[in-house]
Amino acid sequence: MNVDQSYNVVVSMDGTKYSSISDLGNLLVSSKSGTVHLDSIATFSTSTAPASITRENKERVNHVTASLAEGYTADVVQQKIQTALDQHLLVSEGVTVSQGGDMQQMAEYGPTLVIIFLLALVLVFAVMAAQFESLVDPFIIFATIPLLLIGVIFIHIITSQAFTLFSVVGIVALIGVVVNNGIVLVDSINQLVRQKMPVKQACLTAARTRLRPILMTTMTTILGLVPLAFFPGEGAEMMQPIALTFIGGLVTAGFLTLFLSPSLYSLLNKRREKRFFDPNSLANQLAVFDKEGR
Repeated sequence: MNVDQSYNVVVSMDGTKYSSISDLGNLLVSSKSGTVHLDSIATFSTSTAPASITRENKERVNHVTASLAEGYTADVVQQKIQTALDQHLLVSEGVTVSQGGDMQQMAEYGPTLVIIFLLALVLVFAVMAAQFESLVDPFIIFATIPLLLIGVIFIHIITSQAFTLFSVVGIVALIGVVVNNGIVLVDSINQLVRQKMPVKQACLTAARTRLRPILMTTMTTILGLVPLAFFPGEGAEMMQPIALTFIGGLVTAGFLTLFLSPSLYSLLNKRREKRFFDPNSLANQLAVFDKEGR
């Protein structure tokens, strides 16, 4: 006999004839000695039982699911549920109670995402430091990253959306997008400074000339994500937090980058003006060498 094989056994009876427990007891059952009433060999009792039995890893489980009410977040609700369980639920021996959902995912994958976040920052910083040949310019660009958190938090508040694991994924992906605006702006300032333009004037000129490209790229990205963020439709609810994160982060970081990056550049790179006429600077030595070579 195959022990893994299961059989469906369906028992039915005429409800008009058997409407009480006593009627069931009068059922006749055949035996070797004849027929006997069922209540002579069996006992009857009424009780409640689940409509279905669910098992995971060969253990019986029951899932109780609910959705967040408007104005509540997952972390607040989980704390309230845990407090209610500790105060009012008496757990029998062998029974365990656990909570799932967004907070469970954050607890499981949060440390991994933190490592990914830090690794992304280190790699981006290393690439920019090599390209700019400076440690100050990457720092100026990195100063715009906290600005995206302002928009991310604000848009989750006004839309009453819970901060989920996908929101964190959106922040990690948003880092590379936000620093692009800073790279373009700082590179434009560097080009003007190399032409011996005063640092302050170079910052103002670059911010003015790069205003339109930065706004165009930011607005096109935001408008492309509006349907997914505010009209997700069926099956797209999981991607909605990523779209909201992108929109909120781009709105604040995209606009404030135009003010913060030039200001920091003017404060931290003022010394570059002193090298304009320094004969020992590499740029001036190369310029003299080019003139003599001609």
